[in-house]
Amino acid sequence: MSSRKAKLARNIGGALPEELPDVGTSRDSILMVERLLRSLLQSSIDKLKDPNDDTAVADLNRFFTHFYGPTITDSEVADFVKNFQTQPPKAVVGYPRSTAQFPCFAIILESDQETQDFLGEYAGMTTLGEGNVDMQEYVGAFYSSVYGVYIYAEHPDVCAYLYQFAKSVIHGGKAYLFSCGLH
Repeated sequence: MSSRKAKLARNIGGALPEELPDVGTSRDSILMVERLLRSLLQSSIDKLKDPNDDTAVADLNRFFTHFYGPTITDSEVADFVKNFQTQPPKAVVGYPRSTAQFPCFAIILESDQETQDFLGEYAGMTTLGEGNVDMQEYVGAFYSSVYGVYIYAEHPDVCAYLYQFAKSVIHGGKAYLFSCGLH
């Protein structure tokens, strides 16, 4: 027995496999939640940032009027819309770098915890195809993760309205996120 195999055999958990697992197959069901959130936010920003698009201007007017209600004047709404379209925010994954454009949304994984233990990591079976007896075994775990959407801007009022914007977009995108596998 070679010295490498002897070391592997002495491992507390028993002999280790000689080859590393294939990363492609091990990540089949892992979701990149921060990238899904970035896509959702950025697509909404892209739809609303064109000042020549009457629908975008109307949607932004409706957004600002809704969130600030009877306490906002028409000129303030116009200023908010102009500011959003002049300097549209950018959505980034991770903390913004020194070259980041402000304002921006930074989507960050804050914590991650396994919430469902399966006996031997076995999570059940499902039938593949109608009338087919082939079965597929599910192994793995469920995780509960907390993501932060940090808002960076040069003015506190911009942070306040972008907070409401992000919350509105994420709540409105619930069906999209669910269709991507998030619960």
